[in-house]
Amino acid sequence: MPTKISRLVPVLIIDLIIFFIGILGFMQNINKGGLNPDTHVSFDLQNNHLIVNRVHNAQFSDLLPHDILDKIGTHEPRTKEELEFIFDGFETGDRIDITVIRSGIQHIFHLQLPTYYHNIYLIIQLIIGFSFFILGIFVLYKQPDLLVARVWHWASIGTAAIILCTFGHYPIDNLVTTIIVRVAFLTAYAFVPALFLYISFIFPGLKWPGYGKLVKFLVGLSLVLALTEIFLFIRALHPLSTESYRIFVYVFDLNRVYFASALLLGVGNLIHSYFTFREDSEKRKIRWALLGLCTGPPVFIIFWQIPQLLSYDALLPEEFIVLIMVIVPVTFSIAIIRYNILNIDLLIRRSTIYFLIVFCLFLIYDLIVGTVIMIIGTFTIKSSLLVSIIVAILTPLLFDRMRSQIQGFINRKFFWV
Repeated sequence: MPTKISRLVPVLIIDLIIFFIGILGFMQNINKGGLNPDTHVSFDLQNNHLIVNRVHNAQFSDLLPHDILDKIGTHEPRTKEELEFIFDGFETGDRIDITVIRSGIQHIFHLQLPTYYHNIYLIIQLIIGFSFFILGIFVLYKQPDLLVARVWHWASIGTAAIILCTFGHYPIDNLVTTIIVRVAFLTAYAFVPALFLYISFIFPGLKWPGYGKLVKFLVGLSLVLALTEIFLFIRALHPLSTESYRIFVYVFDLNRVYFASALLLGVGNLIHSYFTFREDSEKRKIRWALLGLCTGPPVFIIFWQIPQLLSYDALLPEEFIVLIMVIVPVTFSIAIIRYNILNIDLLIRRSTIYFLIVFCLFLIYDLIVGTVIMIIGTFTIKSSLLVSIIVAILTPLLFDRMRSQIQGFINRKFFWV
């Protein structure tokens, strides 16, 4: 009779291959050169042109706000995605020619590309990527015969591939490595949403007998997206073409919509399961899963996916988005394996209560600031002191009342207390 480990050997071999591809992707991120909008130079998209918005680093003081970006070398980027695509062909330290138009006059500057990702981001990326790998394998090892454990394993491994193989430097002299890493990333990005939605129909138990048809549809859709994106990226890569990359970005944006929609539908499905399943053990499992899913994915969608779909910079630094996602594999692994490890009810109640209190206090602060601006016209140092005094007075007066009201609402609606 085969042992647990021997049965998992084929899966572990595939995991190992994906792990090494993830390391290759991480190395490409280390060598990624470019202008990070948070630390170097940020651009705005106006009338189909990239305009310099802010220069954060004195190294690039030759560029001024309102400069129109015309060319990078011989290429003419017209979107932020195309600009990053062009930069990804260069390594950190490479010198490039940037052509801008200032007051109708063309200027050419010779710039040395800095490292796009700083060390803190790279460390966080590596730790979070490994966390998804390790917890995905651990859950499968502990529950190899459980369907949800097997599906979660691939979803977790796929998420690790997305994190480690995100768009990095593609060496022109080694396109094979670039294509391998990009195939892994795009395949994972297309299939992870399908796997997550699949999980929402089988966790904590089978919810819908006809889920098989939905799974086949999702697998087919993911396969079409992955193959289309891989083909379009390779066509844009060799020879380098921003026009072809523009088509790739259009399809990739559809994948982003698919990703966000699947996450939202999956969370909604689990919330529905919470109210339909009656066993207390099943409800505890769902509460553990929702603790992570209601924290990580909403931040990813609201502060990362939506701004990029609208051609804006992300609203939060990328390292923060990656870091907050670590709660998902931790809570989901606990939900599948050891849902009784902690008092999840107390944990959810307290975290939800204090999160909502902080949110309400921020909302009150914004309302006070808005009211002051409406009255005096501008927000000056004196008016900011006035607002601080008002908030300092109101906070202790409102805190206890808000806490009791919010706690009562959560207890009634979610815990039937």
